[in-house]
Amino acid sequence: MLDKVFRPRDFGDAPQRLAALVGLPALVREFGVSFDDVLEGFPISAAIFENDENRIPYGLFCQIMERAVALTGCPHLGLRLGSRFDHRCMGLAGRWMANAPTLGAALTGFVELQSSATRGATAYLHRTGEHYI
Repeated sequence: MLDKVFRPRDFGDAPQRLAALVGLPALVREFGVSFDDVLEGFPISAAIFENDENRIPYGLFCQIMERAVALTGCPHLGLRLGSRFDHRCMGLAGRWMANAPTLGAALTGFVELQSSATRGATAYLHRTGEHYI
């Protein structure tokens, strides 16, 4: 069963900081779903979600979200989860953004520090004159 569920190579073994998923146990319970059911077959326990600095493989991160979406029947579960967080969940990058002297510096710092939270995704920021895109 484990081989059919946990396949980190599908999305990558890159480490992902758990901060974005720390609120997932409570959110799935709001849909009447046991978080143990979400994690069934995965090589981790719910206790790892108690510390937002813990890291798991990026592929596992994605599979947990996919399972949570399937079990809750909520295709926009990731948006609901993301709406509960602000810059403070981003660790070092979030602290930089909160203290940056300008919005441009905050965004630039986030892009540069984003790799401290994940190696499975990349953020880009392009400056065009006075504008950032």
